[in-house]
Amino acid sequence: MSSSSFCPQGEADDLHAGIGRGERKKTKTALDVSAQVFLDHLGLPMMHPLCNYGGGGGDGDGGAEADDREIEYLASRIDAGSIFELPHPDAAARLGGGTASSSSSSSTTMPPPPMIGSTPLLELHDHSVSELLLTLTTMTAPTLAMMELWLRFFAIFLCPMCLCYSIQREIVGIAANATAAGAAEGRTAPTTKTTETTRDSCETTLRHASKDSAAAADIVLKSHKNPLRSISHPGIDLPSIDEGLYRSKSNTLIASIVSHWPESSRTYDVENGATPYLVNGDQRTGIPFVLNRVEDQEYVRVWTRNQYDGEYLALDIAFPYSTHINNIRSNLEEVKEGQQHFKHDDEMIQTMMLVHDLTRPVYLLLHGLNGGSHEQYIKDMVRRRREEGSTVVVLIARGMMDTRLVQWNTFHGARTGDVDVAARALRDGLTSLADAHHRQQRQILAGVGYSMALDAAMSISGGLDMRQQINAKRSMRLWQPILTFGLREDIILGKYGRHYKARLTKDQLLGLLRATSISVLDVEAIVTYNSFDSLLHYYSEMSAMGDREPEFQLFDQSESVSTDNEWGRVGNVSIPFTVLQALDDPLVGWRTVGTKDPQGLANSGSGNVMLLLTKAGGHVGWPLGKNPAKYSWEWMNNAARDFVVAVDIAIHKVGRDLS
Repeated sequence: MSSSSFCPQGEADDLHAGIGRGERKKTKTALDVSAQVFLDHLGLPMMHPLCNYGGGGGDGDGGAEADDREIEYLASRIDAGSIFELPHPDAAARLGGGTASSSSSSSTTMPPPPMIGSTPLLELHDHSVSELLLTLTTMTAPTLAMMELWLRFFAIFLCPMCLCYSIQREIVGIAANATAAGAAEGRTAPTTKTTETTRDSCETTLRHASKDSAAAADIVLKSHKNPLRSISHPGIDLPSIDEGLYRSKSNTLIASIVSHWPESSRTYDVENGATPYLVNGDQRTGIPFVLNRVEDQEYVRVWTRNQYDGEYLALDIAFPYSTHINNIRSNLEEVKEGQQHFKHDDEMIQTMMLVHDLTRPVYLLLHGLNGGSHEQYIKDMVRRRREEGSTVVVLIARGMMDTRLVQWNTFHGARTGDVDVAARALRDGLTSLADAHHRQQRQILAGVGYSMALDAAMSISGGLDMRQQINAKRSMRLWQPILTFGLREDIILGKYGRHYKARLTKDQLLGLLRATSISVLDVEAIVTYNSFDSLLHYYSEMSAMGDREPEFQLFDQSESVSTDNEWGRVGNVSIPFTVLQALDDPLVGWRTVGTKDPQGLANSGSGNVMLLLTKAGGHVGWPLGKNPAKYSWEWMNNAARDFVVAVDIAIHKVGRDLS
């Protein structure tokens, strides 16, 4: 693959050279000295290392000796089970005792990866029109799911309208056809009965709507003879655990964190601002994604490398804007607080300085399945935190957004090594920066998402035991077809179709193209492609609680899992780690909490795990106010902020070392 394919062309130069990831604006940005010093201590290149011309910051590898040290470190972490990587031929040679330089020849045994880019559907079907037509029929599933979701989103408005319309039609019909008092009287009784029956049904439905719309519908259907009652898995799964904050009472650091974490920011209900007319998880999930729009954010992109398989990872860094007076004299016409104005071609250009504040927490964000730094809720988090003076870093999952793979290994949820590499690079940079400024302690590095090598972390709607998604029949039917369609279009057809075609058999590739749920997609796109033993094996490795016996019966449990202790690896968590999960999440269900005893989980190990379970909120939702678009994802992202700030205060108060 030509190195030029990784290099910016034309307008993209600004994106990879540093400033301006987002829409071009009349307001220009420039790096302040403080931001440049942060990048210097980070020591990562601002241009893709495979480009033929240089960027800033060096190559980030540090030579063969540094490569060998990194490989030895990865080997020890993999052997200890701290990070997970599937065997890779090139990496196996390195871990077996070869050096970075000597093992380079081993990579030649692997064929080079195919061309990256859009792959025609007909090519993936070996130019078989009949097979293509069969595949296209499966694409009706997302359409049907979307139609049902739209009905569910607006059911609270549509149902009363339909009810009023039905009553109005019946009353009008009676008035028009009544020719005698006796006839009119004979029709009145059925009308009254119909109205009362409808009223009782509506009361029953609304009484249970706050729990789950599907449950309410089931209650109504059970009073009538209906073939739907014979469905074995109707999808109704009401939680059997209570909402609240579960935490260890014996861990002094956790106790200090909770004392500094405002209760209002970890309480989600109507009394505290939740949107009152969204009554189920479907609405609380879908409406924010339909309504919320956040302005584009500017990033500085740098690159790091996972030495295990040689893949390059992009980090998009969002620096806060300055609030101090800058002293740049060239063409300076006017100086205001935090900004400069320059005269250029008879047009005033405003320049904002990007800075790095040594006193604020630094955030590492992990995006969703098919996202990046452009996801709306990611941009909302970035915007809010940079306004408060924090630097925010978004790890772009390998191959996502506009990044490209140089090897065969695509992204999957169990590959925690990439997160570990990125987190250690940031931690080392912050340590170097603190030493250069003679600070006793570096800034706190906090992750939002399932993270490693951090000082604190919060998982939002992520799930601790994703094996339970095998049971999620409702999610597979209603939500996953839409997500599957997007992943297939963007990743398989849009970029890496030839990778999958080269590794999968014809039947496996057809199964991948015709998948209508994330679990089915995972079977071929991840399990088969990456040589996992089974879907259960993959979900076990990607889950924090995947190495213990599942507490809930799995429909497809064909293998047992054993561990040396009751709670498995989640009991080894050594940093404050909070799981934020809504019990009405329609996509990643409440069972992914992984236990019927959340308090027992909070007490496990050293007591560093906290569970913040809200009764409502949906999946990455938690809408606020009568106009949710006004607040975007404020509750969710501010809950993460307040947790991180509380950790920062507690660490300094308790005197915990961040080295």
